[in-house]
Parts: sequence; C-alpha cells; structure tokens
Amino acid sequence: MSDRQDEQKNADNKSRPGGQGRNVRIILLALIAVVAGLALYVAFSPPPRPQTELPQQPPDQGKQVLAAAEKLIREAQADAIGDELRMASYRQARDLLWSYNLKNPRNTETLLLLADVSLRLCRMNAHDSANMFAQANQAVDIVLEMAPNSSRGLWLKGELVRRRGGKDFMDYFARAADSPASDWQVWTAYGMELINQGKADQARRYVDRAAASGATGAGTRKILLARAELAFAAGQYAQARELFRQAADSDTADMHAWLMLARATEKSADPAATLKTLDEAVDALRDRLKGEIFFMKGSILARSGDWEKASAAFVSATADPAVRAHAALEAAKCFYELKRYAPAMGYIDIAAQQMPGDDPELKQLMAKIEDARFGNASSNRSTK
Repeated sequence: MSDRQDEQKNADNKSRPGGQGRNVRIILLALIAVVAGLALYVAFSPPPRPQTELPQQPPDQGKQVLAAAEKLIREAQADAIGDELRMASYRQARDLLWSYNLKNPRNTETLLLLADVSLRLCRMNAHDSANMFAQANQAVDIVLEMAPNSSRGLWLKGELVRRRGGKDFMDYFARAADSPASDWQVWTAYGMELINQGKADQARRYVDRAAASGATGAGTRKILLARAELAFAAGQYAQARELFRQAADSDTADMHAWLMLARATEKSADPAATLKTLDEAVDALRDRLKGEIFFMKGSILARSGDWEKASAAFVSATADPAVRAHAALEAAKCFYELKRYAPAMGYIDIAAQQMPGDDPELKQLMAKIEDARFGNASSNRSTK
C-alpha cells in the first residue's frame, strides 16, 4: 500500500510544471554561494606567514680562508715542531692568503694576516726573505690606504720599518697604540716595547688600559705577563714573582713565563729556590724547547763551582738552536774545569762553527783546551 503511494507522489511531482527547473536553480544558487565565499576568504584572509627557515646563505670565502690560515699559523707556533715544519706551515698559510688576495685585493683582514705571516717568514730567514718583505710591505700599505687608523696596520708597518733598520719604528707603534681602533693586543705589545726601552712609567698607562679592556683567554695571560714585567722593571721582585707564577701555572705557559719567574725568584730568594723553580719549568715544558732554562740553570751551578751539574745543564741547552753556540762554549768551560779535555774540545768545536772565528773568548778558551790536552805542542805549532 505504501509503495504505491510513493510511486504516485513521484508521478505527481514529475507531472507538476517547473519541478525540475526549481531543482536546477537551487543547485546553481548553492554553487554561487560557494564561489562568493571563497572570494571573500581570499580577499580578507591574512597574508601568508613567512617561512621559519630562511634559505641558506652561501659561505663567506674570506672567513673560510682566514680560519684555515689561522689554523696553519697555530700549528706553526707549536713548540714541539722543528724549524722546517714550522716554515712549511707558515708557507702554506701565506700561499693560501696570497691566492685569495689576488682575487680579493681589498679584504683588509686577509691582507693583514698575509703581511703578518710574510713577516714571520722573514724572521726565519727564508730563502726568499726579500720577496716576503716586499709582499708584507705592499699588503700593509694597501690596508693603510683604505684604513689610515688601522692599529694592526700601523703596528705591522712599525715592524717592517724596524726590520729594514729604520729608526722611527716606535712612532708607528705609538700611533697604533693611540689609534681609536686599538685594542688590548696593541696596548700590551706597546707596553712591552716601552719596558724593554727602560720606559716603565710610560708603559704602565698602556698595560693598565689593556688590563681594563676585559680581554679573556690568551689575552689574560699576556696582560698578566706585562704587569709582571712592569713589577720586575720597578724592582718589585716579590710582586713580580707572584704574577709570573700565575702566568707560569696557566695551561698556555711558555718558556718566557718560566724564565722570568726564575729570574724574579733569583732576585728575591736564594739560589736553591731558583734552581727548584728551573726544575719545575723543565717538568712543565716537557718536550718543548727550553734552552734558556737549562742555560740559566747551568750558569747558577757554574757560579757555585758545581762543574759536573753545570756541564750537564749546558749540554742540554745545546739542543735549542737559539742558545746552542753560547751553551756549547759554556759546556766547554765546565769540561775544562773538570779536566775532561776531549769533550771540552768537542763542544768548543760546536761553538766555533756558529760563532765568529775572531771572538776573543772563544779563541782564548780554545787555546787553553789545546794546551791542556796536547801540552805546549799546540803553542809551539802556532808560533812557527
């Protein structure tokens, strides 16, 4: 009964005029409403948010070159490596910077580092020192043309002037220290230059300025050393000893800090305390070069007449090229006093290879050793 009623209704709807037309209009109106809604959403919706991750920027080649060159320089400054490896590391840094600056001739940071490493090669008497000096000078001149108040540029210019024997290098150092662009490194270095010239009162102003700069890391130790040097120059040996001890106990202590600690100890304590400090330095510096430490130890022992221990200290000092000639001469003196003429002759020969042949002390000691070893025969041979 119900099925027939539904069929009848459907038949009635189809038979009514306009039934299908109304359905089409309803569908069209719905579509229009959807399109209008979308249009309003697009018109009044907030703009899209920016991406949280920005596209990656290309790396700064200059910074990469600086980082690589500075790493090579740090490797070259390691105490444990020999002169050949040291020079090779400096050369790699120089070549890297030189290649970059050929394409980027206005980068002041890489130019200054190029000048610095070229000057280091000059100091090591590289076979092309003249070219290294010219490159350093050219790089510094370019920097000072672009930045006349560059403290590093002015300081390096002073180093170059001193290298060629100029008398006005301290003028450049002073301009670097007084430049508005100066920093703790230049203030400390200038203070040390003034101390070495006996101008401790002038140096104090720059060392104090460096101490107030808030420098950290390696800067702390360098400033500490400068303060200790000031105290030592003023004859305040107890204070100098305390400051040098702090510097020597740091992780980055070098031979200079230990040597000055020993000298301050020698001024304010007995020789035994100084020898103990020198033995501490030998242990602390381990495999690093420490010729001056052994030389000072040998000198103290020799003054006390302990020729055996003094000779051993001077022989150890000959391993360091910086003091080899004079350490060999002193070792020869000790062996002469011990009447051990064969090693005395051996070490006097080492000294003669590196010292001027007409050095009066060398000639006199050599004659004494020959006379003691061979009797008067050597004197007779020299007079014939």
